[in-house]
Amino acid sequence: MGRGHLHLCQQDIVSSTLPIDVARPAMGRHSIMPPWGMVVVCGMPFGGDPPFSDTHLPRALSRRRPTLVIDTPLPLHRPPRRPLPRLEQLDEWLWRLQPVSLPGPNRPALAVLSDPVIARQVSWAAERVLPRRRVLVTFAPARGLLPGVHRDLTVYWRRDAAADERYVQSVRHEEARHQQLLRRADLVVAVSPPLLADSSSHNPRTVLLPNGADMEHFARPATARLPDLGTGPVLGYLGAVSWRLDVRLIDELTATRPDWQVVLVGKVTVDLPDRANLHAVGPVPWSELPAWTHRFDVGLVPYQVDDTFNRSSFPLKVFDYLASGRPVVSTPLPGLEGLDPCVRLASGVKDYIVAIEEAMTGSPTPDACRELAAANSWDSRAGALEELLDERLRRAAA
Repeated sequence: MGRGHLHLCQQDIVSSTLPIDVARPAMGRHSIMPPWGMVVVCGMPFGGDPPFSDTHLPRALSRRRPTLVIDTPLPLHRPPRRPLPRLEQLDEWLWRLQPVSLPGPNRPALAVLSDPVIARQVSWAAERVLPRRRVLVTFAPARGLLPGVHRDLTVYWRRDAAADERYVQSVRHEEARHQQLLRRADLVVAVSPPLLADSSSHNPRTVLLPNGADMEHFARPATARLPDLGTGPVLGYLGAVSWRLDVRLIDELTATRPDWQVVLVGKVTVDLPDRANLHAVGPVPWSELPAWTHRFDVGLVPYQVDDTFNRSSFPLKVFDYLASGRPVVSTPLPGLEGLDPCVRLASGVKDYIVAIEEAMTGSPTPDACRELAAANSWDSRAGALEELLDERLRRAAA
């Protein structure tokens, strides 16, 4: 590690030169630096608990080529003292930049001032750890195009319906930047058919590439002490127990089949029915989740399907279940079509119960579930994206 200095922006915005720890590339299993590298802009904190796609994808990409992750920015006023930008090397070809920004970088008026602050830090870090040719992949509509950051291609990774008021500070600001990214990106990656259709209407350079499986994490059960869940099959759900769930379906399911134990693993923010066979265990550390998925007989995705945000999604939990060798029963989400018999889709409590019974008594086998997950691993997603980008970079250079 070395020490460097970066003057962030004009004197009237930030009046200091800030030190940054600089990671120097270490030679190991890779002996030749590839001709181009990746800058990945996160929309969620990198390495969070649980990690999201903007953690999984750059980790997989870094096994193929140099990758610089741009974490979510810290505001300069954050107590107890003003933070400094930090550049750290996480693996041989993986670096993480923790940028700083002015307060309120996701608010329209302040974003105009924060953009050059963040862009200058990104450019500074990329010059030190990446080849000259670069592809910028962004998961963060609020960051926009980050003008001033050198790149040969821009990729917009769409994992959700953008600018949902339940998740963003300023809907108007995020929608404007989302539309700008849609129109100007060299490649738009959509994780579900609804996002593919919507994105393609704005940008013909759109491809479908669903979320992937973390095989390494979920293939083996973690050692964790689980509570007594009673007798009978265990039907499990991982994730936030929120407005996204069809609580009525869960209520009818637990009432109709009191011999089945339904387990909800995640933070609860909605009212749930009081039933002896419904277990809301609250948040569980990421490291312990495989212990739960291996305890399930069936993994559930009981989302409300009349919500645009839900219908546009491809839930990461689906491949968590499959990597654990567990079949899945979901309400009908377009992104999950064509994955049967490992993933069955059903609506209404009667059909949902039939689908669960079929998943427990018929096909698929645990090995079939794991094989489907392995075929859709994050490594395979990184390889598919790399091929698409290689082709576009070759055409641009011709």
